[in-house]
Amino acid sequence: MEWTPRHRTTNRTETLVRKLGELAREIDDGLLQAASVDARGEWNILCETWPSPSEVRSGIVGMSDDELDALIGKVERFKSILTRMMTRDSIRAWGPRPAPAARAVA
Repeated sequence: MEWTPRHRTTNRTETLVRKLGELAREIDDGLLQAASVDARGEWNILCETWPSPSEVRSGIVGMSDDELDALIGKVERFKSILTRMMTRDSIRAWGPRPAPAARAVA
């Protein structure tokens, strides 16, 4: 039998879970395209670990507020990495920049 820790929800729990939901919506399929297959798999597993809004409403969740706060930091970092990767990939798609034209000096 596996033991799962249970934590009473607080107002902070609700705020943290809401923040995770917002971040998850920001990390959409377009942004996930920049991630490797393994990273996308890890993302799916990670999303399954945090409490749902209905679990928060039940009053008991499997993560403490401190754990949720740390998880938000990880998700924000993941989003930041994906955003940089997408920016880098879109710059590469445009190809090399043309050399600036020489200006005539009067």
